[in-house]
Amino acid sequence: MKPVSIITRSLNIPTADATFASLRPDIDEVVEIRPNAHVRLIPRNPLDAGVAFHRLLLRMGDSKPLSFEEKALLPWLSALRNTIWNLGASEMEIEAALPAFNGVPHGVCDLLVTGGPGRRGVVEVKVVAHGAPLTPRSRDLAQVGAYAQLAARHARFSDTWAAVAYIELAERRMHLIGFRNARQLIFKTADLLAA
Repeated sequence: MKPVSIITRSLNIPTADATFASLRPDIDEVVEIRPNAHVRLIPRNPLDAGVAFHRLLLRMGDSKPLSFEEKALLPWLSALRNTIWNLGASEMEIEAALPAFNGVPHGVCDLLVTGGPGRRGVVEVKVVAHGAPLTPRSRDLAQVGAYAQLAARHARFSDTWAAVAYIELAERRMHLIGFRNARQLIFKTADLLAA
């Protein structure tokens, strides 16, 4: 079976938009990013910038020196980490593999978080080269909703929180949008994926 990320990329946008239209996030954290000396080294191609940021995300746990390209993206990563810690997180697992469960295909979430607004949370990171989504994109909600269900497994869905972090490069900000209680997000995602 295809992973969650592949399935959610192929969703019909109008159907997904309609599915999540009534959901209102209750986490909305914006951090403005100050320019640094290396900002010109950020890849201009959105896909390359996304790959570079996710490589830096994987480096979050090591203490090796950063490349100049990594230093250019570091303010966004620092803003993301600090925002999640400030929400009450006690631990973050990077690129957490989530096995398939109860009809939801397997996936790998960017951050599996212990603590925060709930006992456990999932954060999916999306790099946006130009523009700034004011609300989460429906495909992103479907992806993080599926990950929230996989992370919750047998626990109560209301103990799980979920968020999408937009790394907005041109606008120089990190925007974390999510739900302190992922229950409704999980149910709506399950209905969408079942259809």
